[in-house]
Amino acid sequence: MAITGALWIAVAAVGLAQPQYWAPAAAIDYAAMALFSAAMLGLGISVWLLPTGGAARTAARVVVAAAVTNGIANLLEDGFGLKEFGGLWVASILTLYLALIALALLSFRAGRRAHAAVAALSLVGLAFITVGGTALTGATWVLFALGWPLALWTDRARADAR
Repeated sequence: MAITGALWIAVAAVGLAQPQYWAPAAAIDYAAMALFSAAMLGLGISVWLLPTGGAARTAARVVVAAAVTNGIANLLEDGFGLKEFGGLWVASILTLYLALIALALLSFRAGRRAHAAVAALSLVGLAFITVGGTALTGATWVLFALGWPLALWTDRARADAR
């Protein structure tokens, strides 16, 4: 999870150079595109590792599928110039947004406030991707990874108290 955060922070850092990731020509453009794809795959893996149950588990699986699909579509569209994958990229990012909303709400309802917060902050970061939102997403996952044992224990204690 910390690696996912580090990848998103790297995406933000490379973004300061204003790369043309949608039509890469220079090394920085390819780096931005590759880092974004890797960060999306990392997001999928990190959400897969979240212990969820019930309806939140279904939302988490949709997040995983959408993030992985988006990372691959981005690589194929921008990295290899296969523009046919642009529609898949759009569909997967919209699905990801909706699934993160569902995951945040369902996690909150289940008493897993830390999971709800990481899903909600990831959504906000991704929604503001062009104005530094990736730094927010990265910081969210790094902090969540560092405090995960405490957050997990606290959330579990709250859920058990119900």
